[in-house]
Amino acid sequence: MKVLTFMGLPAVGKSSLASIVHNRLDSVYLSTDWIRHKLFQHYYDQNRVPELYSDELRDVVYNAILTFIELARDNVKYFIIDATFDTLNRRSQLLSFLEDNDIAANHFWVTCSEDTVIKRIAKRTRDGSLSDARIAEYLKLKETHDPIIDSENIIVIDSELPKHENIAKIISLIH
Repeated sequence: MKVLTFMGLPAVGKSSLASIVHNRLDSVYLSTDWIRHKLFQHYYDQNRVPELYSDELRDVVYNAILTFIELARDNVKYFIIDATFDTLNRRSQLLSFLEDNDIAANHFWVTCSEDTVIKRIAKRTRDGSLSDARIAEYLKLKETHDPIIDSENIIVIDSELPKHENIAKIISLIH
C-alpha cells in the first residue's frame, strides 16, 4: 500500500488534483471535508459550521484518517488523502504513523496565489461544493499554519500550472 497525501490551505486545488489522481489509480479517496460531513452533520443542520474548525473536532477528523488507513491497509493499493495538514504537529503525526507502520507515501503541498484562492472560494459558495471553508477559515489557517520544512519531504505543487503538467509530475513521482 502507498499513501498519497494532498495538503495545503483551503481552495488551493487539493481536491481537484487528488480527485484526478484517484480516478487514474486503483485507490481509496478520503477527504477531511467528507469525513467532517459524515461525522458532524448536526453542526451543519444547526448552522454551526465555524465550530467544525475547532482543534478538538479537527483532531477527531484527522484521527479518523489514521483509523481508515490502519483498518484498510491490507486491502488497498493506494490511499489518497485530501486534507489541510496545516500544522507541523498534524503532519508529524501522519508521518510518524506511516513510518511506524512501514507504509510508503508521497506527500504533496498544493499552493496557488491568494487571488486564485479568493476566486475559488467565491465560486465554491455558488456551486454547492462539499468544502465548507470560506474566506474567514482560509485567512485563519493562512495566519496560523506551519510552513513545510525540508525534513518532511513534501513536494510542492503549484495548482495554477496546467493540470496535465501537475498530474504527469505526480504520477511520475509515485511509481
